[in-house]
Amino acid sequence: MIYLSFACVVNHYIAYGIVVWAWFTIFLARAFQKEMSLRKKKGFEVYQTHSWPLLPKINGRTQDSLIIYLALSFLIIYFNI
Repeated sequence: MIYLSFACVVNHYIAYGIVVWAWFTIFLARAFQKEMSLRKKKGFEVYQTHSWPLLPKINGRTQDSLIIYLALSFLIIYFNI
């Protein structure tokens, strides 16, 4: 988030490209590694039913989560919150 704010200040496509590259190569790779290590732990099945790799599920249901996250995304984009 800090680097994204720096990219917004610079407002140049190269800065945004660097942030996107970092997210897709470094952050997602580390999140995948953590998810793989959690698979070996006791209780992973329960955790997996209540959570996605990055966001929690609302009420443990995929449909509720998708509706709420899409509504929040729309509000943020449309109203510039």
